[in-house]
Amino acid sequence: MKQGHYTQAAEVARKSLNLAPDYAEVWYALGIDLAKLNRFSEALEAYQKAKALGHRSRGLEPNIQACKRACGTK
Repeated sequence: MKQGHYTQAAEVARKSLNLAPDYAEVWYALGIDLAKLNRFSEALEAYQKAKALGHRSRGLEPNIQACKRACGTK
């Protein structure tokens, strides 16, 4: 997917979250989009919100760790 597609997907996710702020799967999807845009601190926040809301996909923890490394945190 091209950068522009991830930007559009992130915008759609944010609009969806305005309607349903507790939708863990959308927070997770937003994290993916932001990570693809190299916006790792924002992606980390989205992933952590998804986790707090109960999202439990196999990719969640590895994505959180990748964002932490990209941000220089543990």
